[in-house]
Amino acid sequence: MSKVRKVANLMIGLLIIGSISYCSYFFGSPESRMRQTCGEITSGMLVVALSTFAKEHGLNLPRQESGMIFMVESKTFGRWGCRVVLEKGIVQSAEYNFAD
Repeated sequence: MSKVRKVANLMIGLLIIGSISYCSYFFGSPESRMRQTCGEITSGMLVVALSTFAKEHGLNLPRQESGMIFMVESKTFGRWGCRVVLEKGIVQSAEYNFAD
């Protein structure tokens, strides 16, 4: 086998292992990760701070200032996230949510 072929096989193998590891992590631990993330959203947090928090944690951004919103992870196709209740731009409550 030529040296180029060996390097190509090694690169393909590493790509496959990396892809499996990535998917295993994001689909194997979302519940605990999102429970922790939702626990970090505190009552009294402003929508501006909530938007910054969402960007840092890979969640979708809040689009309204009052009512119930779902902030979900795009990596897991929105199955795991936080249900956040807002009133006049201030977080009233936040809890873990699983959409099945």
